[in-house]
Amino acid sequence: MTAARILVVEDEGIVALDIQRTLARLGFDVTGVAASADEALAQARSEPPDLVLMDIHLRGARDGVHAAEDLRAELDLPVVYLTAHSDVATVQRAKLTEPLGYVVKPYKSAELLSVIEIALHRSRVERRLREREHLLATTLASIGDAVLTTDTHGKVEFANGAAEKLLGVPVDAMVGREVAAIALGAAPLGELVQTAITLRHASPIEALTLDCAGRTVSLQAGAAPVADKSTTYGAVLVLRDVTELRQMRRQLEFSDRLAALGTLAAGVAHEINNPLTFVTANLDFVRRQLDSLGRAARDPDALAPLGEALLEASFGADRVAHIVSELRLFARPEPRPGPTRIENVLRWCIAVAQHEIRPRARLVVRFGVTPLVIGDETRLGQVFLNLLVNAAHAIPAGKPAENLVSVETIADADGGCTVTIVDTGAGMTADVAARVFEPFFTTKRVGQGTGLGLSVSHAIVTALGGRIELESRPGCGTTFRVHLRPSTETLVDRPAAEAVVVEPGRILVVDDEPFLLATLRRTLNTHHVTTCSSVKEARAVFAGGARFDVVLCDLQMPHETGMDLYRDLQVIDPVQAERVLFLTGGAFTEDAAKFVATRPERVIHKPFDPKALRARVAQCLTALRTAPSG
Repeated sequence: MTAARILVVEDEGIVALDIQRTLARLGFDVTGVAASADEALAQARSEPPDLVLMDIHLRGARDGVHAAEDLRAELDLPVVYLTAHSDVATVQRAKLTEPLGYVVKPYKSAELLSVIEIALHRSRVERRLREREHLLATTLASIGDAVLTTDTHGKVEFANGAAEKLLGVPVDAMVGREVAAIALGAAPLGELVQTAITLRHASPIEALTLDCAGRTVSLQAGAAPVADKSTTYGAVLVLRDVTELRQMRRQLEFSDRLAALGTLAAGVAHEINNPLTFVTANLDFVRRQLDSLGRAARDPDALAPLGEALLEASFGADRVAHIVSELRLFARPEPRPGPTRIENVLRWCIAVAQHEIRPRARLVVRFGVTPLVIGDETRLGQVFLNLLVNAAHAIPAGKPAENLVSVETIADADGGCTVTIVDTGAGMTADVAARVFEPFFTTKRVGQGTGLGLSVSHAIVTALGGRIELESRPGCGTTFRVHLRPSTETLVDRPAAEAVVVEPGRILVVDDEPFLLATLRRTLNTHHVTTCSSVKEARAVFAGGARFDVVLCDLQMPHETGMDLYRDLQVIDPVQAERVLFLTGGAFTEDAAKFVATRPERVIHKPFDPKALRARVAQCLTALRTAPSG
């Protein structure tokens, strides 16, 4: 057998000479010695070896790992590392290049021989395997597509079963006929075959529509000549049915538009939430201050108009917050699935929606025996409240005795649950019904709806693994069916938390928004509050020895994020890391979304309710001070 050819890549001359002599004694042929990544690539190009023996530390800016990447990508050469570097980081980098061996210096000749022999054997086996995989893939692709062969006149000589199935014509009926005559609209296929035969090169058609056995089919087609150097024997024609692919492509384009819209919505929500947070918090602060002044003033009624104006402003801010919340949910629905009793969700929704339903229709509720479902009470509450309010708004007010809104739950055959909401309202035309789940599509007048409700509901239910179905006809009302999957978990009731008065705590607030820092200082004015406008500033505070009972940190800031600060604290002071709560106006990057998903109990969404924030801080302080000392 011919000796295996090995390229040695080593920048120490004496070591390279020793390796070269060792390989010669072991019976290998050394094609050359290279001292850098560039030299290795150049030598391998001019005289390709069977294997490369690679040191990791080389001359120049690029080391052996970079060289191995180039050799594998360009020349598909197997590499064995022979190096003094065995630290974890280096080994992990080297693994990414898929080496066939790793030998640590100093080595023994027998060990080196074993590794090289095994690597050469693996290389040969893998090469044969890739060749066979390629052959098998080509064969399967040909069998999966419709294949026809023709003579030099374009008449069919052979057709496979896929061709018969696709074209709806028996093979016997195709043989002997010209390709142009095998199906309605096949004339371009005949031209494609004749072009391949005449010009002696392959020619494709990207899109062609044929009438095959009464159905319209979209095809991709390619024809190639069957020929040797001097003679053309005919052509081979390959047809691929892309009808479903084109439909899926249109759906994907629509999904891409939704995804782009979702990204825009997330960005808008994030940018609005910061100013909206300090607006709502400051309104709450001013209202509390006015209440105190009113109680102390001789004429409390004089401050009443100011209180009313602030209350109206608060209602407006709440409405903006609700719209922003819908935008955030549309951009990235984040349900927290768990066992949910659907009747509890529906009872709450019905109670809230009663004031909308009562002037328009009678309400009929039928709860069947249903299992626990996979759900999120808050998100599902949003879904069903939206469906109930929509049902009510489909019916004009004034004749409740003549109209009906019904809510029914039943157990599904698959163990899940279906919630059906029916109204006897105006109904929808087919084109309107087809668009109801599109973002911002609405039939309501300007100012009465955002068009986000049903798209958000659809996203929430889908994220929980369920589905929404719709039936509607003009003049006959509308029916929505929400199918939810069964839960295998047991529902555990949690006792309600009691309000506790706590002593002032040491609070650190980290946010890049100056107004929000001032607002949080006022909101938490019963505590000792320290503020930082960046992670860098907060890191310096911790480096100076300061420690806090609670850390409120914005999740996403310029330059460095709250996630960066949290990971730093896990290293330098794990106790402080456990006291971090994250403020966020929307985790719309992939990294932030994953981070939030693993720590939902640590997240406070902007805009937050100031009372709820104070309660959350009090809860943290209580837990800290009642925890057993260790």
